Amino acid sequence: MAEAVKYAPNPSNNPSNNSKQGKDEWSTVQYKRRKIINRRGVAQPLEQFNFKAAERKISLYVSRVHKETTPGDIEAFIKYKTDLNVQVYKINKINNEFNAFKVIVPLNSVDLFLNDNGDRFWPADIVFRKFWERKQVGNKRSLKRSLQEIVQLCNSHHIIALQETWLFPHDLGLLNTIHKQFGSHGVSAVDTEQGMVRGRPYGGVALLWDRNIFPNADIVQCNNDRMVAVKLVRGDRSILVFSVYMPTDCEDNFPIMTQCLANISATVPCPG
Repeated sequence: MAEAVKYAPNPSNNPSNNSKQGKDEWSTVQYKRRKIINRRGVAQPLEQFNFKAAERKISLYVSRVHKETTPGDIEAFIKYKTDLNVQVYKINKINNEFNAFKVIVPLNSVDLFLNDNGDRFWPADIVFRKFWERKQVGNKRSLKRSLQEIVQLCNSHHIIALQETWLFPHDLGLLNTIHKQFGSHGVSAVDTEQGMVRGRPYGGVALLWDRNIFPNADIVQCNNDRMVAVKLVRGDRSILVFSVYMPTDCEDNFPIMTQCLANISATVPCPG
């Protein structure tokens, strides 16, 4: 219950009350808090309708793993012992003598991997626990600190548009190393020719595309550090894809927004 202190005159101050006069007092008022409670359905899904809940998953932290062990090795190990298909991602650590991994498993099977069962499941001296997800507040992550999430996107999508990469011009080659199956094109918003750069990098946009799906790609020059464009070809068809970082919605940014729209208009070929 939420409490609030409210000034209330003593009923004895009411002229219509014949009781003895008393001093004014403070009273505590209680209000019932409104809570949003999620409920879960219990009915069995109907086979004739493609309507069912997504599988619930949980992340585990697995550490003190040998440097030569790969995510594929761990996935194969878990598949052999449980017949479960899981996802494993390496967590980048600097100057460590061992590797750490994030392992995503079905929630209904988590007991196989934790507590006493986990002691018997994982190889000797492997450290394991639940993975604590850190919530990001605001835009505080660069492309370099988001590589794991971008790789996950590449595993499930064919075209990725990136903004606020915070890459210097000499760092743009990093885009080609994110995923061996993906091509890339990006621009940096940092002008390193104006002398020493103070503070963190800023801006930057990029596009990634699956070369197995789009084997032919042509880079389209936009002459604007807020956008990149690529013409992707598949068979006898092609599409023009943009990644545009528009300015915030305020009157002072109107010239920048107009320039972005003009660049897009100049880049898109006229029909006919």
